[in-house]
Amino acid sequence: MGRLKLGRAIADASRRALEDEVMRYAENQYLWHRHITGVDLRPHQLVYCDGFENSHTALLIASRRIGKSFSVASYLLKEAVTKPRSEINIHAPALEQSKRNLRYMVDMVLNSPILMAMIEKKMGEGIGKEQLEFINGSVIQAKGQASSVDGLGATHQWWEEVDDMDLDTLYERIYPTGSMIKPGYNYGDRGQCCRIATGTIKGMGNIYTFENPREGAGIAFNVLPKYTGWHGVRWGVIPENDLVLARDVLMTPEQFARAFLCLYTESSNFFPTRVVDKCQDPHQTAINIE
Repeated sequence: MGRLKLGRAIADASRRALEDEVMRYAENQYLWHRHITGVDLRPHQLVYCDGFENSHTALLIASRRIGKSFSVASYLLKEAVTKPRSEINIHAPALEQSKRNLRYMVDMVLNSPILMAMIEKKMGEGIGKEQLEFINGSVIQAKGQASSVDGLGATHQWWEEVDDMDLDTLYERIYPTGSMIKPGYNYGDRGQCCRIATGTIKGMGNIYTFENPREGAGIAFNVLPKYTGWHGVRWGVIPENDLVLARDVLMTPEQFARAFLCLYTESSNFFPTRVVDKCQDPHQTAINIE
């Protein structure tokens, strides 16, 4: 056997062994991450992942700092590695927000020798500032709301901080990139593009529209369990003193209710009274229009 053939045989055997390893616990989110990335997902994060797996449109509304983004990142990373030719796009109001979420995945890859071996090195940077590319043909990309979507396809879409996004842009430019069935791709039981919308309530905005669609209009989302900041305190995710400080000092009651209790209060289109009061000039006289 020539050196070239021997090298190819070794490379093929190594790749098969690698693929067998990443598929060993592919049916179990907790065991897969424990084995591949070394991450211990919390019970509520596993509930989220089950919700993503069992629906093609999932709406994740939860308290700030409870681990929403990391839950989605961990799920989509596993999807990319275990399902060849996945096209996963992270969409956020700003590109920097999407890149921050991509960084969760990059950190997991960098801490895993197995995943580092899965990174595509032939076609340039397998790990870039705005993308991850794997040897199985899967790609994860970070996109801002204004990023170009020309020629973009998607097997998975993640709409991050969706309450801050323009709904027309979301429906007209971003949503259709996942509307074509990719030949030969393993969609599983969902049979189509997986769309995950996440965020914290900012008012009666997009999240409210998604959770309460008008009959015959809008997207029917599977709304996942809403966990509040007090759940986070009980689970040891959020320090109780931080939550109490936010409630009593840092935020108005309406802001606290939206950020940590998942309640629709006070539209984000209006400024709190205390802010308006600070802007008023007590020496200014009213304009007489008579």
